[in-house]
Formats: sequence, C-alpha cells, structure tokens
Amino acid sequence: MTPLGRTQPGDASPPPGAKWFAAFAPEAPGLDAARALLSERRARYHRLLEQAADDPTGKRIRKLRVATRRLDAAYRFASPLLASGQAKRRRAALRLVRQAGGRVRRCDLFLERLSRIAEAEGGSSVGAATSAVIGRLAAVRHEAMAELLALLRDPARAGLTDDRERSHAEPLTSRELARRSLREAGDRFLAKAGAPTLETEPLHDLRLAGKKLRYAVEVAAPVTGDEAAGDLIRAVVPLQNELGTINDLAELADELSATIARLAAVGPGAAQLAAGAERLFLASAAERDRRLTAYARSGRDQIDSVRSVFAAALKACDQPEPAAPPLRLTDLDSLGTA
Repeated sequence: MTPLGRTQPGDASPPPGAKWFAAFAPEAPGLDAARALLSERRARYHRLLEQAADDPTGKRIRKLRVATRRLDAAYRFASPLLASGQAKRRRAALRLVRQAGGRVRRCDLFLERLSRIAEAEGGSSVGAATSAVIGRLAAVRHEAMAELLALLRDPARAGLTDDRERSHAEPLTSRELARRSLREAGDRFLAKAGAPTLETEPLHDLRLAGKKLRYAVEVAAPVTGDEAAGDLIRAVVPLQNELGTINDLAELADELSATIARLAAVGPGAAQLAAGAERLFLASAAERDRRLTAYARSGRDQIDSVRSVFAAALKACDQPEPAAPPLRLTDLDSLGTA
C-alpha cells in the first residue's frame, strides 16, 4: 500500500487533509507523539492567531478556526497524558476562539448567500430589503469582530498558556492513544446519527461531530494507515459540507423571518421592505427544504458509508502493516475545505 501524501507517478490525488496527517511511529511512546503533535499544532495556531489579530480578513479567520479544530484533535489525543483537566481547559479556550470567529464568519456567509438570492429574485422591493438586511448584518459583524479581536489579544483566554503533563502518566503507546481518540470521535458521530431527524439543530450537532471525526482521523493516520484514513475523510467531508449548507440556509431564513417581524412592527410605511424580505425568506427557506428533502433520501446511505469505513479504520488500528516513512506535518498557507 502506497501511503497517501507520498504518491507515485500515476497515483490518484491524496484525500483532503493528507498533508495534515500526523507523523509518529505507532509503537513509539505516546508521550513523544503527543509532545511533537501539540508543539507543531500550537505553533501554527499561535502564528495564525497573531496574523488574524493584525489583519482579521475573512480568509485568516477561516484558517484560524480550522487551526483550532486541528489543535483540539491533538488535545483529545494527548488528554490521558496531561495534568487533570488540562486538555478540557485548553479545548474550552479553543472553542471560545472558534465560536467568536464563527460569529464573524456567519455574517460573511449570510452576506454572500443573500447577495446570490437577491440577484436571482430581482425587483426593487427585494433590492431595498437586501440593502436593509446587509446594513444590519454589517453592524452585527462589526460587533462580533470587536469581540473576536479582544479575545485574540488575550493569550490566556485564547489558550496559549503552557501545558502540564501528568506527573505519573500511564505508559501508553502512540497506537493506543490514536485508537482511543479515533474511537471516541467515531462513537460520538454514530450516536448523533443514530436517531434519524430532519430538525436543523440535531443535524448541526451531527455536522460538528463529523468535523471532530475528520480531524481525529488525521491524527490517527499513522496507525490506521493512509488508505483507511483517506477513505474515512472522503466519506465524512461531503456529508459535513451538505449539512453545513443546510444549516446556513436555515439560519439565514431565521434572520430574514426576524427582519420581517421587525418591519411589521414599523407599520405600513415599511410594507415594500417587508414584501421584499418575505420574498428573500421564501427563496432561502425553499432551498433549505429542497436540500433537506435530498438529505432525507441519501443521508442514511452516507451515514452507513461512514459507519463502514470507520469500522475498517478501527480494524486497521489493530492490524499494523509494515512501517512506512512517516508523513511530515507541513506548514502550508493554503488549506482545503474544512
């Protein structure tokens, strides 16, 4: 088996995230792997945090949020070796940064999607309503950005204080740590997927669990093998992306519904704006419902696919193949879909 990321002439492209596959020997001391992984990912997170604080463009905020997820996966891997509560506190700090950046990112996504819907709908009332909603979103984004910058400029709140290891940590191997973190993420995903629903909140929770599984398998790749890791990522990412689109449309519809209610309270003078906002709401809600219907038809098969390749990845954890040269974590600025 040729490890993904070290392709031979004529090989297919590596899967999303292959350049982020961790690099450690499966039977090496877990403490060595944890130290190297945390050091690499903390350094990148710190660098992106500083860049976002200096110049908070949408692209940099997106990269920073991805970095928090990859560092979170490293803390889940290393948690048995860290002082009591250490990983939990670090992950909580990373979540604060991710959520603060998410509020800014949410406004950007709304603005982008709203512009596309308005262009498709056309009409003066839609144009006026779009301008009104954009003005509100711009104000919300400004407030969210101020909150994010305050957090980024506080190293303690951003999770950049030093880690402490357990004084007498259990001598776990890298394989044991990887299998544990992968199983935990996969079991959580499958538990979320166990109760079929088309409610947007549970689907959003399933999407977040899918993200954790995707980043957990990047960490576990030296143990599962690149092929099994790639299969799992390929199964999770399309589902994760589609659920993300559904959630974005649902939240935009909620925002437009709230806009209609505010305009109704203004009185007859806002009737044209309200009519335009209603057309925007109906368009976004219709697209949301169309995608939900498609997910109702295909979602179970997608989840079954994830279940199957997850089981294969766990099996690969217990059936090591001949060691391959470890992948080296790179420090590239360009990232794939995350």
